[in-house]
Amino acid sequence: MKPRNTWILVALTLLVLAYIILFDRQTASSDLEDPRILPNFSASSVTSIQVAWERKPAMRADLTNGTWQLSAPLVYPAQSVAIVNLLRALEKLSHRTHIGAQELREHPQADEEYGLKVPLVTIILRQGAEEKHLKIGKLTAPGDEVYLQVVGKQGIDTVDAAIFQYIPRDPDPWRDHTVVNLAGLNFDRMVLVGGSKLETTRIELQRDASETPWRMTFPIQARVDNRRMDQWLYNLQALNATRFVTDDSGVDLEPWGLQPPQLEMTMNAGTNILVALQFGRSPTNDPTLIYARRAGQRTVMLVPRAAVDPWRGPYTEFRDRHLVGQRAFSAETIDVISRGAEPFKLRRQTNGIWQVAEPQNFPVDARRMRDFLETLANLESVPVNNQFSVKENVLPAELAKWGLAPPTRQYILSQTATNPLAPGTLTNQVLVELDFGSVTDDRDKVFARRTDESSVYAARLPDFTKLPATSLQMRDRHIWRFAESNVVSLSVRQEGQTMKVLREGDFKYSLAPGSTGSIDPNDPMIEAALGDLGELDAANWVEYGDTNRERYQLSDRGTQITVELRQDGRPPTTLSLDLGGWSPQKLRYAAVRLDGQNWVCELPAKLYLRLISFLKMKEPMAP
Repeated sequence: MKPRNTWILVALTLLVLAYIILFDRQTASSDLEDPRILPNFSASSVTSIQVAWERKPAMRADLTNGTWQLSAPLVYPAQSVAIVNLLRALEKLSHRTHIGAQELREHPQADEEYGLKVPLVTIILRQGAEEKHLKIGKLTAPGDEVYLQVVGKQGIDTVDAAIFQYIPRDPDPWRDHTVVNLAGLNFDRMVLVGGSKLETTRIELQRDASETPWRMTFPIQARVDNRRMDQWLYNLQALNATRFVTDDSGVDLEPWGLQPPQLEMTMNAGTNILVALQFGRSPTNDPTLIYARRAGQRTVMLVPRAAVDPWRGPYTEFRDRHLVGQRAFSAETIDVISRGAEPFKLRRQTNGIWQVAEPQNFPVDARRMRDFLETLANLESVPVNNQFSVKENVLPAELAKWGLAPPTRQYILSQTATNPLAPGTLTNQVLVELDFGSVTDDRDKVFARRTDESSVYAARLPDFTKLPATSLQMRDRHIWRFAESNVVSLSVRQEGQTMKVLREGDFKYSLAPGSTGSIDPNDPMIEAALGDLGELDAANWVEYGDTNRERYQLSDRGTQITVELRQDGRPPTTLSLDLGGWSPQKLRYAAVRLDGQNWVCELPAKLYLRLISFLKMKEPMAP
């Protein structure tokens, strides 16, 4: 060969080599500009993802109307969190090292060496019409990285092996573990059927609208404990599958207690079944779980038993033990009528203040009213002979044997509402009518019933005795209020003698002319006594009027405390407190004049002792 030709061939070889080196460098540089394995990839734009492990069926999930759904190897609702977490991990995934095209050409067995000829995992991502294909191979020698190749992109990358924690080996991590989603499920009826082939039970529950309380319609018509019902529904909404057992439609369900189911629960809209859940027995190795499935689906799962057990109880467990409950007091204006020894009527005004409307008109004691309503709201039926009620279906002719025809006492709660039959007019709508009868033989319960139900119940006698029997028990216990600075004089009449002191200023007193008695007008305790008298309260009201004054040992010659008060530009006002005998509760009777008539009350023991001590009165102690 001629030397000239040799140099030409060498030059061409060098040019080709330079081109290859330059091209590889430019490609590597281009590849390494963005360290992410999927530049310009957005997790939020993916509409389909498929994951296939070596020698396993491919798993595929598709995004439809904003919701992920498993489409292979089975059709099942997907939980978006696990899928989105994988997509976001792929979006952020960056290479640790990059093996360029030149190095791969020098290692023709690289695909097999790196485990990419038969990949361990294949991932296919679809973004509209675009598709990205990823192959994941073997772990690197240290084991903290893995070889990955993006099909169509030159080179091979190593990435953090932590990516495996986002890639499921079976469909279960992608499956929605929620047993039933009650949110937005507009159901107004529930049917619970349980038991075995030999015996079944049926409970039907119904409500008129989502905001109205549930009622039992079968096996009896009864109120439902809605607080308990709400909690049970909340627990059911939170119920998740612990493990998926099988998706085989031909499997025998009987060993799991699902054929027939030990409990079938349907949520209905009228007569249309929206959801049907079936629950079976527990696995032998874990009594805290039970088998479950949705009727019409082939999937059997294990779920926590605790959330299901309340629905498997007898129908009495659904019933409301409260005889009245809180809902009856939700109205802005409400009347409470008591019929018994003394009929009376209480009315809540629109400003929230209660008033005795009948037989007289006077203010109600706020604390007593609060205690009354709380006692009514918490009043519960108690079991009798291990039964929920005394008797469930009672005929009117039977009521007399429990003292309920007529009742010994009755409370009627009603509200003023617009008459639907006569627009523009008002009517009283009865919310609850509660009757009480005779005391049980064991003397610790009283028979009771609601007139809108057919059952007779028993209530605890101590709870019943807390309820007021007369309007006087509800009267505001404030007798009067005045400041010591408004006092003109203080008089004490005892044993036919009257001592009167004149108030001249703070802690300054003098005896009035003609006064008798042993009180020191300079005693600072007089000021303390006026402080107590200025906030005088009754322990209990007993009677009003003058008919029975002798019964309470009240007389015109008895002990009397009188306070004279100044008024701006008007004649002084006189307030008098007459002391009488002693009540069975060993409290001192007293009489005051309010609202134009005399009222008899029991004085609080502490107040009475302070008064006789401060005023140095010679009064008998409680018997």
